[in-house]
Amino acid sequence: MKSILNFQKGLLISVVVMFLIAYPFFTISYFQTDKLILFYLKFIFIPITFVLLFIIYKNKTIFFLNLNNLIQKTVLVLIFSVFSNVVISLLFVSITTIVNCNIGSSEEIHINSKILKTNNSFTKNGKLRHYISFYNEKVGYVEDLEVYKNYKKGDNFNKKMKIGSLGLLYSK
Repeated sequence: MKSILNFQKGLLISVVVMFLIAYPFFTISYFQTDKLILFYLKFIFIPITFVLLFIIYKNKTIFFLNLNNLIQKTVLVLIFSVFSNVVISLLFVSITTIVNCNIGSSEEIHINSKILKTNNSFTKNGKLRHYISFYNEKVGYVEDLEVYKNYKKGDNFNKKMKIGSLGLLYSK
């Protein structure tokens, strides 16, 4: 009976985490992730990794069960750490985006700028993604943004967007 309750709690937590991660991708058309990912990698990645390693060390009997091979233990620790960091980084980006767009005040701006740089890439599923860089006069620096249309360098990017409470661009 207790294992069923633990399974239900784990399932509920997983559904909540998946909802929080997916929410911005379905409700917000354009939003900046590059600054958030850089912030995560610069300031949060290493402390989270140490916390994960500490959790593994404290609960090594649960994590390793009957593993006696050092290589298997190392691989298991690496897989757990990488997977956990990916989930935590996605959760961080999503929650920060939700806060940026929905909590606090947002300032509407009209961007009419020449595109300085373009980049196209394919996802692992074969979907083509377009990225542009343009100078944002309102904040005074170059912004990078994922867009749906394929722009060329020198084209004009014309869009009404908002600067959220955390200073990140978005458009619903």
